[in-house]
Amino acid sequence: MEAESSHLFADAYLRMRQELTAPESAVGEQGHGKPTPQRIREHLVRCIWYEQHINAESLTLDDGRSVRVQSQGWWNIGAGPDFTRAEVAIGDAVHRGDIEVHTYSSDWYKHNHNQDPSYNDTILHVVMWNDRDAKSVKRYDNSDLPQLTLSRHLTEPLARIEEMIDLAEYPFESRASAGACRRKLGDARKGEDWVGTFLDLAGDWRMLAKAQRFGVLLKMEEPEQALYCGLMEAMGYPANKAAFRRLAELAPHGDLRACRAAGDASRSFLNAQALLFTRGGLAPAAGELRDEETREYASALAANASAPKEPLAREEWQFRGMRPQNYPFRRAAAIALLYAATAPRNLFEEILKAISHPASDETAVKGLEEIFLRANETKIKSPADYWLCRNAYAGARSKAPRRLISEDLARNVIVNIIIPVYLSFARKTNDRALESNIHRLYEAVPKLPPTSVTRFMRCRIFGGEGRAKLIGNARRQQALYQIFRDYCDNDNAGCANCIFLKSIEANNTPA
Repeated sequence: MEAESSHLFADAYLRMRQELTAPESAVGEQGHGKPTPQRIREHLVRCIWYEQHINAESLTLDDGRSVRVQSQGWWNIGAGPDFTRAEVAIGDAVHRGDIEVHTYSSDWYKHNHNQDPSYNDTILHVVMWNDRDAKSVKRYDNSDLPQLTLSRHLTEPLARIEEMIDLAEYPFESRASAGACRRKLGDARKGEDWVGTFLDLAGDWRMLAKAQRFGVLLKMEEPEQALYCGLMEAMGYPANKAAFRRLAELAPHGDLRACRAAGDASRSFLNAQALLFTRGGLAPAAGELRDEETREYASALAANASAPKEPLAREEWQFRGMRPQNYPFRRAAAIALLYAATAPRNLFEEILKAISHPASDETAVKGLEEIFLRANETKIKSPADYWLCRNAYAGARSKAPRRLISEDLARNVIVNIIIPVYLSFARKTNDRALESNIHRLYEAVPKLPPTSVTRFMRCRIFGGEGRAKLIGNARRQQALYQIFRDYCDNDNAGCANCIFLKSIEANNTPA
């Protein structure tokens, strides 16, 4: 049982998926608001609602009334409605409460929410398609619940939005029941080599799929701008990914590199912050100037800011349900510090060199981490150091400075941005030697901190078995995300088409 090549990215997982899985119905609609049968998970609809991939300025309910989303709510991972503490304006009236999301309107009744009093505080029923003639649904108390059909208001085709959203980055109910694959693995007595090879192929395909998206970007942008867009997206995962991507367009990497003040790291860092914060709508508002340090910082930003290019509005950034250290303020400051610390060097070329000429695969990982972590060592003076001790303008100031770029963040960037960006670059330039180096790097990256998805999948596939130790690096963790997205996603029905299960049953050899 062997992969196609030990040091190139194989697409065998995709081919197995195509050969062993029946074709799915195309995504589309027939008639006005009538969906064709298709496989789209409710989890995706929740993500679309959370990221607000909808035309906010022209939203109308199914009954024709205008609606404005002032807050999409807090993601609920417990029992009850999908989102809590939401706020929507219907006409002139503002409603605060819960939001329930479904793929189809009829799911409200299939899930018996009309018989559950805990859904009486629901203010909006959000669906992808309305497969009923009615324009609302009934609560337990028999009152009408307004309904919003997303398919009529999407900003882009659904297939494109699905490509942009990584479902595994979002919370889901993480209680894992044993998958059919766990029992079949035991029955078939598959060895660790077989399981490991399958996971390696699934991990390769996930990275190839990520690289395809960046390959599209490389056709439109210079390599360093493509890298910069990826880094900005990484700063925003998951809730602010779209806002950071927009900021990357408003403040391109060339403008950021031009912020450098020769020989003055503090000035370079402050200039970079001024660029990102003013164009990103993240500069302090009048009501946030509550202490002398913040007033001094705001004045410094204003003095160094360039003219905004239609800046983002603060409302475009998400803060609710987020750890304060992950607020967009500190994440934007992290990018500003990285580019201030590396300018005038070309960051794309510096990373390319580290990948192309490593002393060993392990030192390649360390070398890449060092590029990011070294930025933390930059000597910064006030007022440029504001975000080293803050999470928000109104928050308390920490006693000691904290790193803006952590080891976990650096390693996540390597796996989710560096490897797919440079893989797409290697494919574009037909550089097989570079692809081989990237593949060895991928194999060498240690596993990242566990997430609800990796915990779920380890339990679902392996249970308490010793085979769980097979998930020993980032490549095989990515395999868990791929299988989760394709088949599990907390949906037992996915077992019917799962190629992992089918390969076990058919005694197939991954190749």
